[in-house]
Amino acid sequence: MDAMGEINLNDILSQCFWDYDYSIKDIEDIILSGTKTEKLYLFKKIIINHKFFFKAVKIFSENELKEMLAKIPNGFFKYEFQNIRLISLRNYYLGEENAPKRLRWLLQ
Repeated sequence: MDAMGEINLNDILSQCFWDYDYSIKDIEDIILSGTKTEKLYLFKKIIINHKFFFKAVKIFSENELKEMLAKIPNGFFKYEFQNIRLISLRNYYLGEENAPKRLRWLLQ
């Protein structure tokens, strides 16, 4: 099954690259034949900006997702909501059991 066919690349373009001069072809090129650095850049843009980030990251293979997630440490992003997105992806794809600080139980 072609994951790229299930994901609307126009949504990725409009939600993640509204302030850049990218085209659908540019996004396709990154997905299909981009360098690891280019793919990681696109992946981070999706985590930061895409409304349905969990679905949108499926433009990459599961192995690519695992490799990219391993390169981004927890707490990498500036804002908490972005780090929560990262944590949820790491939990799902890497089998980690992280919880955002504000959602952890406190033991006294």
